[in-house]
Amino acid sequence: MLVLVASSGASVEVTCDASTTVLDFQKALAANSCVPTNDQLLLFDGKRLSADDVLGAYSLPGEAEDKCPSDETGKHHAKFMYLYRKSWLHGGEDLEGDSYSVTSPDDESTKDELTQSDLQSTANEELLPWFLETFQRHVGYAVKQYNSSCERLVECKKLIQEMRVQLFAVDSAVDTAKLPYARLLEKHAVFVKDNSELITKHKAQLQSFEIDLTTLRETRLKEPVLREKDAGDETSEKKLKNNLLDCVPEGKILKWESDCRESHETFIIKLDDLNATVEELKQTTTLLFEANESYVDVSTLAEEATLEKRNCETQNEIVQTLDNDLLAVKLLIEYSASTSITDEDAVGVQGGSEHNEKDSSFVTLEQIRKLNVQNDLHLTRLVPEIETACNRFKEFHRRCVEGKALLTETFRSILQTVATVQTHIRDINNKHDLFAECALKLREKFVELTIVSVVPRAYEACLVESERRGTCDELLAMKARNIANGFVKETEKESERHQLFFMQHARFLPPDVLCRLGLREPLQGYEITYGGVALVSGAAVSGAAAEDGALVEDNSASLDRITDLTLENTRLRAQVASLTEKTEETG
Repeated sequence: MLVLVASSGASVEVTCDASTTVLDFQKALAANSCVPTNDQLLLFDGKRLSADDVLGAYSLPGEAEDKCPSDETGKHHAKFMYLYRKSWLHGGEDLEGDSYSVTSPDDESTKDELTQSDLQSTANEELLPWFLETFQRHVGYAVKQYNSSCERLVECKKLIQEMRVQLFAVDSAVDTAKLPYARLLEKHAVFVKDNSELITKHKAQLQSFEIDLTTLRETRLKEPVLREKDAGDETSEKKLKNNLLDCVPEGKILKWESDCRESHETFIIKLDDLNATVEELKQTTTLLFEANESYVDVSTLAEEATLEKRNCETQNEIVQTLDNDLLAVKLLIEYSASTSITDEDAVGVQGGSEHNEKDSSFVTLEQIRKLNVQNDLHLTRLVPEIETACNRFKEFHRRCVEGKALLTETFRSILQTVATVQTHIRDINNKHDLFAECALKLREKFVELTIVSVVPRAYEACLVESERRGTCDELLAMKARNIANGFVKETEKESERHQLFFMQHARFLPPDVLCRLGLREPLQGYEITYGGVALVSGAAVSGAAAEDGALVEDNSASLDRITDLTLENTRLRAQVASLTEKTEETG
């Protein structure tokens, strides 16, 4: 699995599987990265790996990236495994040195200087070796400069890759603080809102305390009340309660007000300190989160590395040209050595590669002149071009080295800032919890103090309720009297109906039959009271209405009486009929 070493920007390959413990993985890293196990902090997908877990608990190594980050990777840095140094988080010294140093290629060689005085000799056996030696120096110098540039380019690419890794490590470390910081701001906004409302409420309550106390003193009781003796004090005299202040413990209330005011002011001071801490944290995190790659523009350096690669190709072309010129001198020397130079077989050279046949003295002098022109071209254009390109590589390499050093120092500072921010976030969250407890206790204290403002309102409400209840009692009493009168009337009507029914029907039947039918039950006695005062009452009335005039006493008497009444009725009807006939006859 690929691990990016944040402190140096290097990458390390470690063989592992899902069952490998994090501790074993750290030991393997210690052997490959020079970072001791007790100084390692592993981070993957924003989570810190615990030494007691296995890699499979973090979906490793399956979900980890297996290629080093590049320009195409973009900002998707979460799926890399990062190795941080714990000592860097707190500004401590490295437990073991893994400091990074860059060695520059050897630059001791310098080009030879050629003068025109070197060309004054007219002997070919002296000039051609001189040109051979000079061109060899040119080629050697160019090759050395070219190799130096290639080494610097490779070193610069390595530095750029390590800086890219460090930038990804910075982003990953910063992201571990972003989510807790956002949650903290949301929590603190609610916290400030709630406590601001609480402070405003308590402030108004304290400001109105003297007014409420004066209201208690000036509010007279409608009816003075005799105050009870103090508990355990038999000598104390009973006093009248004339106002509302006499109804509350004035000494306790004054002490409550003093305690509440002190707690209120202390709470405000602590809240201001907490807000100042949060503002300081905001400034720190703003600088941390808004930091970009401006301190080291790795993308620009990567683009420059691409351009410098083309410069290497240009240097290579110059080396090839110088090498071709050297080859031409060598061929000319070989040719001169194998044949005597004559007017018929003289060989001309142009551009280090062309042969012209002319007379002996003319061709030889022309060749020497052209070699001198080529030498001037080397000194005036080709060698200075390769030297300029090499110096450009030196400057580019220097900027890469300085950028790496700056980024490493900045990276270490950012890690310390992230650790500080996380510590502040944890401390502020703890303070929020403590403030919640303090706010609860403060509310409880002010609840006791509310008696000063509640008592006058409560007494006023009691007065209104007393008046309402008096009115209601009168209304209910009037309704009760109306109901009692109606009940009396209904009872009298029912009693009269019972008597009428008895005279018409019930008196002709035996008492036991009437009892069986429930017709001898008297009306229930009643009494209507309201407020403990009897409005009306009535005694039980017999269903037989007038028992002293009852027709029957028992069953036999009832039958005899019925028989006599029947005979009497028959006799009376007969008399009425006789009188009627006599009247008709008389008429």
